[in-house]
Amino acid sequence: MSYWHYWKLNAAPFTSSRQHFFRGQTVEEALARIEFVCGQKRNLATLLGPTGVGKSSLLNHLLSSPPRQSELPAPQICLVSMLGLSAGDLAIELAKKTCGRRMNSAMDAWNTLCDSFTTCQRTDAHTLLLIDDVENCGAEAENDLIRLVRLAEDKNVSIVLSIETHLASTVSRWLLERSYLQVELPLWDVQQAREFLRFTLSRCGGSTTLFTDSAVVRLHQLSRGTARRLVQLADLALIAGAVAGATRIDDPIIAQVAQEIPRTTSVAA
Repeated sequence: MSYWHYWKLNAAPFTSSRQHFFRGQTVEEALARIEFVCGQKRNLATLLGPTGVGKSSLLNHLLSSPPRQSELPAPQICLVSMLGLSAGDLAIELAKKTCGRRMNSAMDAWNTLCDSFTTCQRTDAHTLLLIDDVENCGAEAENDLIRLVRLAEDKNVSIVLSIETHLASTVSRWLLERSYLQVELPLWDVQQAREFLRFTLSRCGGSTTLFTDSAVVRLHQLSRGTARRLVQLADLALIAGAVAGATRIDDPIIAQVAQEIPRTTSVAA
């Protein structure tokens, strides 16, 4: 029997493709700020947050659910990660996604982007470019990013750069200084962790009180408010609880799971 069957769930709550995006308070605030940037057609914003807090998940949510303004059509939206990109790759990836065809060269890609942005300006359309993992790009790729921001100026194109908070100092000061708005995605507090667990379990047909209050507090302490680590611990706790024949996930089960996680991936209390 699958562990999620044991808990009378209709899917694995934290790994199922049916998992829904959790729009907690901090996410709602971040989305509202990005929607403001789009509505005002500002050129550049930065999305800052610590590792594992959900920046990439938020960008992927925006990709499937573009921000909307009542008086404006939904923008064309593209998402690209800077991870592993070399010189010219950023333009090629964006041009391919905006025009739907393969680019023959970086020069061809830049020309395509220029034409696309000019069309946006002329038709009063809007494009939103989501750039993830900015702190991981090399010098040449970062130069391409600066070129992109300059190319998009006054063209009805908004760019959101996702950056790890503790690595923001490694990102070009030119980019940070030109950001119209800094969007913070902070660590979760215990209440948001509790709401996330209830939301996720209810989506899978389970009891929203499956985790005891003390277990939620312990999960929050161990994860230090990062969504990624909380999900890892909660998922392992459900497995451990099923093996033990438990009726609820309590603090001792969370403590047991925390001890079994290798030190290289565990979180100190």
